[in-house]
Amino acid sequence: CYTDITMISFKAIHYVHVGDRYVLYVDGDIDFYKNWKKHIPLTIIASLWIIFFVALLPLMLLRTHWFIHHIRFLNNFRGIFDTFQSCYRDEYRWFSAFYFLCRIAVLFISVFVQHGPLQRALLEMLCVVILVVCVHLQPYKDDYRHFNHLDAILLSNLCFFTIFSSAVNSEASETVQKALQIYVLEISAYVPLIYLVILSVFLLWKYCRKNEGHDRRQYENLDNPSSVSETIQPTSSNNTPI
Repeated sequence: CYTDITMISFKAIHYVHVGDRYVLYVDGDIDFYKNWKKHIPLTIIASLWIIFFVALLPLMLLRTHWFIHHIRFLNNFRGIFDTFQSCYRDEYRWFSAFYFLCRIAVLFISVFVQHGPLQRALLEMLCVVILVVCVHLQPYKDDYRHFNHLDAILLSNLCFFTIFSSAVNSEASETVQKALQIYVLEISAYVPLIYLVILSVFLLWKYCRKNEGHDRRQYENLDNPSSVSETIQPTSSNNTPI
């Protein structure tokens, strides 16, 4: 939802210069000056979505305490903020906004930068930067530390995918492009699924081992019951009431 809204909003405000006209990039028949009654309302709506949703959401996650302190009404939504931030260590709670900002950057480059070597280079560089930040910080808590490995694997695969996609879209021979598309890109597309299967098997195995150890301890307690002996002190017969 967030990605779709961002992409549509960016496309709605993307005008390019063609000859002596400014036209909407996705529809060259919409002139900025001649068809202003048709596109201005949509441009205003898209701009409001960008300001109050696309940009505001990551800013609120980035500076949650500041927003809650200055806008008391947001205290009612603290549970929603915790849903996004509870898996991160306390010093990295801001990291919940990181992937939203990365989406904005990727979509901005995809929409506003002309298709070609520059766009591919920027996307490749951005993917590498995202991977380096994630691997360096490792922001998840110990209970969620497997997400550090998951993010590293998926982002490495994304870098791999992006770099080789540039080769497919370049001036390489048709044979090389076909080989890359079949043996590299299509195979790398299954990496997240393979990791998901391995992680599911590992978690299931860990759960079974935990239950097996618990059951074994219960059987050991049944085989070796602990008895508590109570020593009853006899009442002395010499103690007679006065």
